[in-house]
Amino acid sequence: MICPNCDNSVKTNETSFQCDACQKHLHAKCIGLSENDVKMTRSKSKSIKLICNSCEKNLNALSDLKSLISNIRAEFTSSLDDLKTTFQQQINDLKSMINNHHQPNPAQPNFEDVVQEVVERQKRSKNVMIYNVPEQPETMSRDERLMSETTDISNILQVASNDVNIANIRLQRLDKFIPGRCRPIKVFLQSEVEVLNIVRGAKNLSTRDIYKNVRLSFDKTPKQLGNLKLLKSQMLERINNGETGLKIRHFNGVPRIIRHLN
Repeated sequence: MICPNCDNSVKTNETSFQCDACQKHLHAKCIGLSENDVKMTRSKSKSIKLICNSCEKNLNALSDLKSLISNIRAEFTSSLDDLKTTFQQQINDLKSMINNHHQPNPAQPNFEDVVQEVVERQKRSKNVMIYNVPEQPETMSRDERLMSETTDISNILQVASNDVNIANIRLQRLDKFIPGRCRPIKVFLQSEVEVLNIVRGAKNLSTRDIYKNVRLSFDKTPKQLGNLKLLKSQMLERINNGETGLKIRHFNGVPRIIRHLN
């Protein structure tokens, strides 16, 4: 038998004790106790165990693992609660937006459609749309065009916000190629915060002549674009009827017509 504490043999005439975890024999000298000490201690409390160094390390590692799992579970639960709160807020905002259209006899929104719209908005929440960025020449290879456009888009994003991580951005030109037309570009980012900072900083592009025609926006769903188009039409109608100072502003992601006071 080999003592797990010192890796030396345990002779039959030596006093030894079994590890309560792995059942291997330990030298009495390796645990610093005599047979009488062990008997006396265990007689006072049956719960006291003898553990070898190897098992103790494993138990400590297991304890650390349990602690890590507990922390991960707590973080996951917290993130899930936050996500549920966000979804519920978006559902409430969407219902509010539908109710604020003031259409005659509006149909009751289908709950599944509302949920699908919320999920679609969540999928797009880390994307930015960029418009009016010139296309690369067709003579360039696909990889060359992608590399060149990635560099251009990275520069545009950095002008809009210093806090954007451009290391792993992905981008995609939308629609079919038409000569002389600049297709919109969808940029996939790492977080919603980056998207918000970029869109808020879009005004910084006007300070650079090369980017003065470039426009940035959130990646809106077709329903959002339709709602915004309808709202612009309503605002134009009110302006034609003599109202002044009207603007569209977003409140919790919901566009509304307000009267801007100078």
